[in-house]
Formats: sequence, structure tokens, C-alpha cells
Amino acid sequence: MFHENGGMSDPRILHAAYKQAPVTVLLSLSTLIIFLITAFQSQSITDNLYDSWIGTHWILYTPEMHEPLGMLRAIGSMFLHIGPGHLAINIFLLFFLGREIEQCIGSALFCAAYFISGLGASLMIMIMDPLSPTAGASGAIYGLMAIMVAIAVTRKTDIRAPLILVAVNVGYSLIADNVSLWGHIGGLVAGSVVALPLMAFHRKHVIAGGTGGFLVYGMPRNHRAFTKDRLITWFVVAAIVVCEAIGIWIVGMKLL
Repeated sequence: MFHENGGMSDPRILHAAYKQAPVTVLLSLSTLIIFLITAFQSQSITDNLYDSWIGTHWILYTPEMHEPLGMLRAIGSMFLHIGPGHLAINIFLLFFLGREIEQCIGSALFCAAYFISGLGASLMIMIMDPLSPTAGASGAIYGLMAIMVAIAVTRKTDIRAPLILVAVNVGYSLIADNVSLWGHIGGLVAGSVVALPLMAFHRKHVIAGGTGGFLVYGMPRNHRAFTKDRLITWFVVAAIVVCEAIGIWIVGMKLL
């Protein structure tokens, strides 16, 4: 930590980050707080999900989805992490990717895209690896990686960096132990799907319209077209969420 000359401990840095990307900051802080609660409940930093009520009831484990509110494990598991290393990597990637994406597409749609990616990861795990208890935000983060690639393509900038990031992480998923390959694939697929309507809107109303930002820095001149296309974008996003929710419910009930 740094204390002089506006170092990392300066609350102004966190405030500035919150102004730029409030959802990213809130997701990161929520993930950290939940980790600390599980560590307190389990009395362990490294085995924080064992003997933790939150760890027991939020971890993604398909045979337990029939419990009251059990389907919410598909979301709750996104906030659980096993040990400080797992937590640190995911919070770093969430902050690194999330801040850029949120400034590009806006806070509301970023929040929707994040949870769509996470739900896609949960659904894929439930289908392909239902008996493995799974926790972590990495599925949602893989979705953010897919959206970063889409942003680079839409802006016609160098796509090598986001593609390398995806390739390295997929490669790691293939060779590492205790890593949910199917969760990462599910998040990547879900992120790719939700990127399509987001980038179509971005291309039409930000790049072509020259607003300088997506729902952040101003409104385009053609407000009526903007509003119509925004509603269409939200309709598509909502349809994706409904499809994921139905899929999670069907798969969860089928495995009882």
C-alpha cells in the first residue's frame, strides 16, 4: 500500500474508479466482502467455503438445485471463491476488463452482460459436469473477454491483445487441475452471444453517431432511433436471460 502523494490507499482513487465504472467497483467489493464473510464463518482463509453457511448454500451443485431458492446457486456461486489466490485473480480480471467494457456499453448493460455470462457458465456446468461443486466468477469473466474481442472488432482496433488473453486463459483451463473448463466455455459462449446486440447498438449509435461513448458521454442527435434501438437491445438481452433461466430450471429439475 502507498500512503504518500495520492497512493493506492488514497480513497480518491476508489472514488474515481467508482465514477468511471460503478458496477465494476460494486461487483468487485461485493465479491471481496462475501469472501471475507465465508472466511470468518469457516475460520479459514484458504478453506473458506468449508463450514461456511454461505459456501454450503451458494456453491453451484446441481443435485441441490431442488432446494427452496436452490436455483439461485447459479448466481450466488459467481460471488464465491476458494482461497485468496482464486479471489485475487478474478477480482483483478474483473476490474481490468470490467472498467473498460462498462465505460464502453454503459453500466446497466454491462451489469446485464456480466450476469448473462455467469448464468451461461452455470448452465453449461449443470449440463456437462453436474456432479462437480463449482464456485467463482471466472465464467462471467470469460464472457467479458468475449465482449472485449467484440469491442475491438467493432472499433476496428488491434484484436490481438484480447484474442491472446482468451487463448491463454482457455489454454490454462485445458491443462490446470481443479478448473471448471465447462464453466469457462459456457461463459465464453454466453458472452459472445450477448455481445452481438450490444455491439450492433454500439456500432450504430456510438461509432457512426460520434457520441464518444455509449450511454455515458451524451445522447445522439437522432433520439427517436436511439430510443427504439435501445429498447430492441434490452429486449434481446432480456430474451437471453429468460432462455438461460428456463434452461437452468429444466436441467436442475431433470437431475432430481
